[in-house]
This record gives sequence, structure tokens and C-alpha cells, in this order.
Amino acid sequence: MPNFNIKGSDSVNSRLGGLCTLVVTVVTLAYAVVKFEQMWKHHNPIMSTYEKNIDPDTVMNLTEDKFRIAFSVEDYSKPRNLKKSPEFVRWHFRIKGEKDGEGYEKVLPYHKCTEEDYAEFYPIEPK
Repeated sequence: MPNFNIKGSDSVNSRLGGLCTLVVTVVTLAYAVVKFEQMWKHHNPIMSTYEKNIDPDTVMNLTEDKFRIAFSVEDYSKPRNLKKSPEFVRWHFRIKGEKDGEGYEKVLPYHKCTEEDYAEFYPIEPK
């Protein structure tokens, strides 16, 4: 391949090129700093977990344990509006597993939470 050179130099430096490089570098660095700050301050949506180790042979009744779970899809911008249009959000709740060597799947019923449903949840822990 032929070498690129102008008047014996293999690169061309200009003030405009240096300024453009500086601007691109500063913008990239500023973006990285903002994203790192958001990650550090846990700015992303709330994620909750519930873990309980049980023996596979144990039968567990989640109703007796007063286990409750709720989901929502909201706007990221403020005010956070609930997104519930069936054009964009569809809910499917299933339990999949294996019993006696055969796989199974059970579709679970669901409904929109009422004030009585919310009252059954454990209180939210302050951060």
C-alpha cells in the first residue's frame, strides 16, 4: 500500500483538527463522568429481590407466608407516568419447572393492585 505523506510528513496537524479532537475528548469524558455518577448513586430503576433457600422436596405455600409482589412500568422522565397501554406492555406470569422428570408450565392469574392489596405489603425500608 502506498504511504500517505505530504512534504515528507506522515501526518497533517492543524489547529482546527486539534480543537476538534479536544472537543470530542472533553464531550466523551463528560458523558462518562455523568454515567458513572448515575451508576454510583443508583439512579436507575429500583430492583428488589427476595431469596429463600428451600429443599426441593419441600412444599411452600406463598399465601401462608404472606408473600406479595407487584410490578409496574413507568416513564423514566419526571413526572413518572404509569405505562399500561396494551400496545406497549403485556403481562405474562408463569411458573415453569420439572416434576417427576417431566417439564410443566402453569399460567398464573394477575390483577391490578387495589388499596387493600397495597396494605398487605410489608412497609418499604427507607434508604
